[in-house]
Amino acid sequence: MDRDAAAEMLVKMLYTAGVEEGLSAFFRSLNHPCGQQEGIWQQAREWHASQTEAEKEILRALVKEAMILAVFGVAVHFDGASGYDYVGERPAEFAVALQIYSNLDEAEEGNPQEIIAICPTNDGENVHDHFLDFVDKSGEV
Repeated sequence: MDRDAAAEMLVKMLYTAGVEEGLSAFFRSLNHPCGQQEGIWQQAREWHASQTEAEKEILRALVKEAMILAVFGVAVHFDGASGYDYVGERPAEFAVALQIYSNLDEAEEGNPQEIIAICPTNDGENVHDHFLDFVDKSGEV
């Protein structure tokens, strides 16, 4: 597998976990308030119930767009496009790699057969650009 294919896998995971599952979790919380913020969720649930279907769709689109922007920001950071973080006075950056294992036993032992560096990269398209392309191709928002 090459770096661009690994980056596409990362983008799909970010979209699925960050946007689709995040959107589902948001509306689950809205429909079934619980936890430390139960009071505010209950108020939001009551407000949401009073909205028309068109207004509910607008809210859904806005929440989804907010999640897309949040995931995009994480991808920009992984790409190193937002500058360096610092550990004390030393510049630092996060790195993302896909580790491929020959079998589940090797995976559980943490012994990858192949490691593909995804970001940051000087070669290929940045993950945040892949992500925006993926969102555009999905045609949803």
